[in-house]
Amino acid sequence: MATQPRWYVVWLTTCRNTTHGGRVALRVRPRTGRGVKRAPEDIEALAQQFTAFVKANPGLRIEQINKQLGTTTKDLALPIRKLMGEGMIKGKGEKRSRQYFASEGKRKKS
Repeated sequence: MATQPRWYVVWLTTCRNTTHGGRVALRVRPRTGRGVKRAPEDIEALAQQFTAFVKANPGLRIEQINKQLGTTTKDLALPIRKLMGEGMIKGKGEKRSRQYFASEGKRKKS
């Protein structure tokens, strides 16, 4: 028997004059437990997508890349770390101001 996803509502507290006792529902999303790992294929696909994008658009920051790819910084953190470790991309700057550039590194075949 397949397990059904648990759903929950994220609430935002607002003024007392609104319905629902002062809360407005923002969004409903499936609950993923803490520590749920992504499949290696998903991480690899994101890494390839990121690498191709950086080759075509060098020098962009993570916020700009996320906007174009429709991802979040959290989604790309692991693939970027792996790509930088392998020498596929390089970063210039620190934290949010880091700009990403393609490098001549070679990917290891897993």
